[in-house]
Parts: sequence; C-alpha cells; structure tokens
Amino acid sequence: MKIMKLYHVDTAAPLIDETDLDFEPEEADPNEWTAPTALHSELDLSTLIHWRQALINTQNNKWRFNQAFDHLNWQQKELLKKAQVDDSVVVKEWQYNGIFHTEKPELSEEFGKTFPNGAWYFTRFATMWNLSPGDYIRVPPTPSSPGTWCIPNADRQVFQVPTKAFHATSVENGAKIAKTGGLKNGVSSSGGANGYVFVENEKRKLLGFRYATCTLCLSNPALVKCAVFELCVDRGPTEHGIQRVVRDQWVQQEHRIVITGVFTHIFPIANLYAEGMRGCAAIHKSVFDELQNLRVREDGHAWLQVDMD
Repeated sequence: MKIMKLYHVDTAAPLIDETDLDFEPEEADPNEWTAPTALHSELDLSTLIHWRQALINTQNNKWRFNQAFDHLNWQQKELLKKAQVDDSVVVKEWQYNGIFHTEKPELSEEFGKTFPNGAWYFTRFATMWNLSPGDYIRVPPTPSSPGTWCIPNADRQVFQVPTKAFHATSVENGAKIAKTGGLKNGVSSSGGANGYVFVENEKRKLLGFRYATCTLCLSNPALVKCAVFELCVDRGPTEHGIQRVVRDQWVQQEHRIVITGVFTHIFPIANLYAEGMRGCAAIHKSVFDELQNLRVREDGHAWLQVDMD
C-alpha cells in the first residue's frame, strides 16, 4: 500500500510557540460567535468537531490537562510520553471516519513544528477520495513555495491565479468535508465577511494551526490527531464587492477552492506541555473528559475504560 504581498512584522505580537507567559497566543474572541448556524452557511457547528469547542494549550488551561491526568502515576505518564507514531496511525484514523488511503502517507518533517515523538504526514487528496489524478493542473513554484497540483473548479475552468493556501480542522471534520464535496462557507462573520471560507497563505500557515482541532486517536488514546488541508485557491481578479482579505486572513468563495492534499498531525497527548510547545495546539474539550478514563499497562499500552452500568 503506497499510501507576495509583504506583511508588516509587529515585534510585540504574540508568537505561536513562545514559552514566555507574556507572549502566549490569545484565545479566539467568542463574541464573534452567537449561534452554531447562519443564513449564509449550510454548516451546523453543533454537529462538528470545531475549534470553537477547543482550548489552546496555554498556561491558563493547563489545569484541565493536569486534572485529566491526575489519576495516573508518574511512571504511567512517562510511558504515555513515549507513545509511538507512524503512518499506520494516520491510515487508521482516517479509515475510522470513512476515508481510505490508496497510497502510504509521507512523513513531512518540514511542514510544521511538532511535539516530542509527534509527526506530520502528508497525503495527496486524490488518493483518499474520488478525484482523478489526470484532472490536475500545475501550480508553478515561487521563491517561497515549491508549487503543487490542483484541479480546475467545478465549472472546469482553470483558475486565473492558482495559489497554495491552507485550512486547518479536525480529522472528523476533514472526513465530512471530503464526503460533502469540499469546503463550505463558514458560519463566522469575522470582519463582516459573510459567506466565505477562511484560509491561510503560506506565510501565515502557523497561525492557522490553532484551528486544527485535536481529538483522541481511536487506534491509540495515548495519541491525538488533527488535520490541515493543503489547498489550491484562485487569487485572481474577483467581481466588484467580493472580499479577498479579512484581518490578514484570505477569504475565498467555495468555487474558487480545490483541496490538493492533507497534512495529518499525530502526537502523544502527554507531551502537550513539553518545553517550547505551549500555544501550539487546540485540544477539543472532549479530550480532557475522555482522558480521565485512560488506563495504562506496564508495557505502555493505553486504553479507555468504559463503565458498563
């Protein structure tokens, strides 16, 4: 199985992986969200594993982590930190959600920072879902990007300015996105951008990782997983009144986006607060509840104990 726009750099701005307490990333503003649905979107966030129900691994949230592991002794915690990650975990986790690999996921050491014993893996989307590799067009490389492949949009019209971008989510949502035909207009109305998909460009992809919502791996609950879609978006001219940027994020219409691949991040949950990694992950609140049922054998095997009342 073989499965440039220049941006002003604010030196006082929070960095996503700083360890200084004064520089932790801010939580998303909940005031921008008033309901799980909206007239401009077909999505219902109450049915999704969404970043809105996640917590960034900041110092203020560490008590949730400590409470979830309070029933384990230090030897068990050390064993959990050594949980093994490989491409078979990626295959299993997508398979549990109805998406099957026909090619082996590729280890991607350069895509993003990871936790101790964690890893990023890349899979071409055409090998996971109903896309024909023959339909692909080339996004040419630039000084900051090696280029990629994408397909024309639904009308079979080649994008005017095909450009690489990213959209972070959970694996569970990623599977739904694949099954329902691609990314849909979001519920968020941030910056007045109603009826768009929010994506990050190459330079801002690290900031998008806070939307990659981690959940426990079903194949091994000592691990968590999340996903970041690699996209081809059309940044060509738009009609009058169509927004292109909101708060430095790119906004796209649905028909100007094609998913070209997915990066899956897997890492041991026990390493969530490893040195230098605070502010690097969004953990769904359900994880902290489930971890209270985590059990660990002397050989490091982990499982969730379910009470059968």
